[in-house]
Amino acid sequence: MTPTIKATALANLTRMGFSADHAIHICEQWISYQHAFSLHSVTAAGATAHRLYCSGMDIDVGGQFFLSCHYGSYPHIIAAIAQRARDKTIYVLIGSEGQELKATLEQRAREYGITIHFLDGGFGMVKRVKSALEEHYPVFVEIDVPWGQTAECNVEFPFVGGQLKGKDALFRLIDRLGAPKNFVLSTVGENSITINNYGNLSQEECFAVFADVVRNCPQQYERLFQMHKYFVPAQRSDVTVVWQGLRDQYVLHASDMKAWATPHALPPGEHQRSGIENLIGRRVSHVVPI
Repeated sequence: MTPTIKATALANLTRMGFSADHAIHICEQWISYQHAFSLHSVTAAGATAHRLYCSGMDIDVGGQFFLSCHYGSYPHIIAAIAQRARDKTIYVLIGSEGQELKATLEQRAREYGITIHFLDGGFGMVKRVKSALEEHYPVFVEIDVPWGQTAECNVEFPFVGGQLKGKDALFRLIDRLGAPKNFVLSTVGENSITINNYGNLSQEECFAVFADVVRNCPQQYERLFQMHKYFVPAQRSDVTVVWQGLRDQYVLHASDMKAWATPHALPPGEHQRSGIENLIGRRVSHVVPI
């Protein structure tokens, strides 16, 4: 995991309203969690070392949409649905993540003994989705990263310390198709993974549930490093994150996620904060080294 990813995750936690010290603690937990349970983790520990519990999944999954977020060990959701589906097959609707996501999920499919078919966004997508549903297969999609055909976000929802921006195109598509939908989240415990099906919820209700889950356990939200792209904080954060690169020292200010590089490292100590303020020309409330 690169210093830039760590820095943006930590900064985003302060933008959500967590104190600098608490954000550091959460970020350390988040990094540990990413190594064990992230979709892109090189380990298989998350798939083998925990017992899986499902709540509200005793349904006929065929011909239904399953909506989730990049939270918990969400590949287990895909596996749990596929294992209950016709031919142990699930269709996964993907946006812009492309080949890396496909390759990783295909590896997980081999581990679970399921079949995953990918439905790319773009031309012909609606027809392919409709065909999968009509053939009584489940369709899975994640909704927390703005997803849809519209160019700009057109809806927003209360979130931890601010508003989360999104698009309503996917929900309008589901309503148009008339397919049943289920909002599902996975949470990781010490020795278990629990999948909860919250049932048929509106987009607003989905994000309300998601906000409560992230508020209680933010370290399991995989996209902490990315959420500044679609999150609007209620209050400004003047926390600054500092790390040393190969040549330069880098400074990231959480207020607008702007970064600076300086070949002259600012040594830690009582004058570091004022030195950074002079460098970037803005107030610094707390300096966090990584």
